[in-house]
Amino acid sequence: MPEPIFEPTTDAELARFLAERSRRVRASDAAAVYAVGGRTAFSFGHLPPRQDGTLVSLRGLADVVDYPAEDMTVTVQAGLRWEELVRTLKERGQRLPIDVSEASRATVGGVLAANVAGPRRFGHGTLRDYVIGISAVDGQGRLFRAGGRVVKNVAGYDLCKLLIGSLGTLAIVTEVTFKVRPAAERTAFVCVRLDTPEEAERCIEFFATRTASRPDVLDYLSGRCARHVTSDARMPEPVEAPLLIIGVEGTAKAVDWQVERICSELAELTPSAEIRVIADRSERLLEALTEFRVSADALLTLRASLPSSCVVAFMREAERLGLSAQAHAADGIVVGHVDDDGQTVDDLRAIVRRLRALAVRAGGGLIVEYCPDHWRLALSTWGRLPLYWPVMCRIKQQLDPAGILGPGRWPFRSEPVVLPRRSG
Repeated sequence: MPEPIFEPTTDAELARFLAERSRRVRASDAAAVYAVGGRTAFSFGHLPPRQDGTLVSLRGLADVVDYPAEDMTVTVQAGLRWEELVRTLKERGQRLPIDVSEASRATVGGVLAANVAGPRRFGHGTLRDYVIGISAVDGQGRLFRAGGRVVKNVAGYDLCKLLIGSLGTLAIVTEVTFKVRPAAERTAFVCVRLDTPEEAERCIEFFATRTASRPDVLDYLSGRCARHVTSDARMPEPVEAPLLIIGVEGTAKAVDWQVERICSELAELTPSAEIRVIADRSERLLEALTEFRVSADALLTLRASLPSSCVVAFMREAERLGLSAQAHAADGIVVGHVDDDGQTVDDLRAIVRRLRALAVRAGGGLIVEYCPDHWRLALSTWGRLPLYWPVMCRIKQQLDPAGILGPGRWPFRSEPVVLPRRSG
């Protein structure tokens, strides 16, 4: 972990610091810079942080800048804790329906950099649907603003969307403007135990495309994951079997109607299945689903992206290999953990290769979200890079030509990479 920490209190201070660091490269001095907030995603990336780098902490940029609640927008600095943003909006009867694990530690800037999205992504979308303005400083020390109140973006890029998920390697975000939504009056979940893959596939397809209701959550849990989540949610009878969880939000009347409709549809789809409605513990269940993404016991955490029609088969193989897995089923996102049980790097490499091959054959991909630092290269965080990788490298060259921002997090420049194969 790099030791020196720089903590700016203004955009201008950060701009001067990065401009000076960029000039250092020509003098061959250590210049690596890593932006940090709550460090909830700092272990994610291609290579561990360089020891000779400097951490840039945004704790000094943690204010609510502007909140015209009647306009349904809020502007905040990047160092603000996500939990504080949620609290601020709640006081005015509003919300930003992005589910963030470890919200008491995570910062707005870190959530954007990692492109965090949780169970409600099916009904409410992701950060790219809510960010309407960004202020940031690039690797040359240039302060820029995109979206919001400006006429056009810098260099022709949609910088709001470009910076989300960039892990702080293109620019350091200092301020964000979100559009927000009214708070939901009620939330409820319908949980159904599914004993066969055929039942699971049938129900996921139906509630993703044909239901008369409008689900906000459609999560499919492996047996191990179901045990963990239902125990954390303090449900009276924790479940240890594959579980489909359907969540709805809205007015009390709308939620009641949807729950009744979902139960009726499930009874037709799976007549013998056990159905349970969770209303009084809905907030706790949503939190348990959100927090599953991080696990203190995990030796390895994987995230796959694949067509929703392939989720159940992928989950079955993941569970066979010993993973506890959760799928945001309609979106085709699967997160799985391997708990520390004395496995070697070769054991984990075999798991990664098997599941990555399955995801790729389905038309998706798989990344390693967490593993011990000294195993990152062996397990290949990103796998095979996409065919558009050269375009991403050119954007990096435009914004951070000296390569000082987050070296190693993405395999830019000279780090070892797995290049894409071209057909034909």
